[in-house]
Amino acid sequence: VLHKSFAHIIVPPMDDVVYSVEGDFNIGVIVSISSHERTRICGTNLPINALMMVEVVEVIVYAITQINLDKTLLPNMKLGFVILDACKKTQAAVFQAMRFLPQSNPDDYKVSNTPGLLHSFDVIGVIGTDESHTTIPVSHLLG
Repeated sequence: VLHKSFAHIIVPPMDDVVYSVEGDFNIGVIVSISSHERTRICGTNLPINALMMVEVVEVIVYAITQINLDKTLLPNMKLGFVILDACKKTQAAVFQAMRFLPQSNPDDYKVSNTPGLLHSFDVIGVIGTDESHTTIPVSHLLG
């Protein structure tokens, strides 16, 4: 008899900001759009390179849109994307990456001090993050 083991992951308060258009197959993206603050894991301050990161997001969205428009590339299928903010912080990037783990249970993502949940996503791969200090732990987590 196999028993399932569940763990609840308690994360500091984070805004559940997601830019997604889900399809039959989804690509996860983790990039730093905003930066962190002393009291919050993700803040509202925009880093100096925020415009460049918005351009990266636009390129990804444009590329996936073009792939979906060409019916010969993925016939009868739609490619989607889920873009999450790493907030220029390793801890935030890892928390966001946990949302892409296979067969994640959304009930495992209870946000401390709030009644809400962070939604998990079914993705076939992950692009990002944009900095070494966030990429290394995310790559170890996702394998």
